[in-house]
Amino acid sequence: MTTNNQCNHAEAIAREMHMYYAAQAHNESNTPIPHWADLTENEQQGWIAVANTALPIIGKHALEDVRAYLGLKASGASTWWKKVLLGLAYAAVGALGFSLFQGCGHSVDVTP
Repeated sequence: MTTNNQCNHAEAIAREMHMYYAAQAHNESNTPIPHWADLTENEQQGWIAVANTALPIIGKHALEDVRAYLGLKASGASTWWKKVLLGLAYAAVGALGFSLFQGCGHSVDVTP
């Protein structure tokens, strides 16, 4: 799928997440695995919504882990050094988040 001439992998991510979910659910209950094509439009859109929100959720928790790690590393450091380390962590995670939401890094030309 393309949006503003940028690729959007939300559906591909959603399909893969659903596949792993369905496989695990099947292993636990011995029920048939519903394939992506067998899902209703609402179910597919639900999985796409999960895929779109997964990266920000993972990023938020990763930032908390980085902050905790840097807090432990900087526990003996001066206050200004702690601020520098935390600022660098925020900048790194912010740059990563910005790049993740700007598409996948390549343009897609769509011609009829």
